[in-house]
Amino acid sequence: MDSRRRHRTRGVSLVEALVALAVMAIGMLGLVGVQSSLRANSDAAKQRSEAVRLAQEAIEEWRAFAVLQSTAGVTDYQDIAAGTTTDPVINGSNATFTRSRTVTTMPAPRAGKSLRVDVTWQDRAGETQSVQLTTVIAGIAPELAATLSVPATGEATGSAPQGRHRAIPPGAKLLGGQLAGKSGFIPPGASGVAWVFDNVSGLITICTTTASSTALLLDTNIVCGTDNAVLLSGFLRYALGATPPTTADADNPPSPPSAMPSPLQVWVVRGTPVPDLRCYTEDVATPSYYTAYFCAVPVTVIPNNPPPAWSGRVEFRPSPPMATTLADFSFLRVKACRYFANATYTGVSSPRANQNYLVIRAGDGLATAFTCPSPTLAHQPTS
Repeated sequence: MDSRRRHRTRGVSLVEALVALAVMAIGMLGLVGVQSSLRANSDAAKQRSEAVRLAQEAIEEWRAFAVLQSTAGVTDYQDIAAGTTTDPVINGSNATFTRSRTVTTMPAPRAGKSLRVDVTWQDRAGETQSVQLTTVIAGIAPELAATLSVPATGEATGSAPQGRHRAIPPGAKLLGGQLAGKSGFIPPGASGVAWVFDNVSGLITICTTTASSTALLLDTNIVCGTDNAVLLSGFLRYALGATPPTTADADNPPSPPSAMPSPLQVWVVRGTPVPDLRCYTEDVATPSYYTAYFCAVPVTVIPNNPPPAWSGRVEFRPSPPMATTLADFSFLRVKACRYFANATYTGVSSPRANQNYLVIRAGDGLATAFTCPSPTLAHQPTS
């Protein structure tokens, strides 16, 4: 009986061993499956990471343009042409990648180009995988791209028109080459003279040029000296009727510049011994009536010192003569009404634009003196 009991005991131990072996085998199969899945996921993650890197490289390649204008031998903003291009096949560490770029010019008033980069490849299972990155590349001079703030000599320009100081005339031309980061402008009626603006500070350098118009300015036909100036500009509009002007006349002046008996000249007066400065003017009849004026007020720039400044006032000459008092009711004289707070300037160190005036008759010529309508303010510079 003892022998039979020992025999049964050995049989039970063998069954237990077989069961344990079966359980271990199933566990090993599961572990092999997990390892296979981890390897596949790691392989896919490596491929996706490499695809993202390739897409980022394409974006940064376009972001690294050197100048805005088309320039031979360098990557410029104009090289980012609208359309789709496909790069040659790229052999990665464990996959072969195809990369394409699609550029779309953004509609006005936005100034930029939308770039989409697509990278595709096949994984080990033969499945097609893809990564897509999109961005917007702004048409801003590269030297200004990282400007969040600037010293008191300028202003933040990232959101300003064409990425430059707001007071720079809209018609000024962005320059390249040795004058990158600057804009050129030929004042109306000037010959051989060019103003070169610093796009950040708006400071003017007085230059000479052989170009006949602003559109033809290039860094190769401009020669700059050391004279600097600060811009003062604005508009003259006219309400020259025989009756006192109304608020509606101030909001939408009805008279053309030709209604003046003779054009007004704009002068900046800074006091003796500094000579008076005559400004450039241009009459415009369409789409609305006005006279634009541009003054480059000379200043002296001293390195590592506060921004240069000037003081003075604006005057209008020569005829018809300006009214010398508010009570003047002559029909042959005129008064200038300003649309801004100050008629004189003290310590001006930055460009001033939109210094606008409304020109009206002094009076009806009988006994009634005309006054400036709302929202303008009365101001009669010395004639």
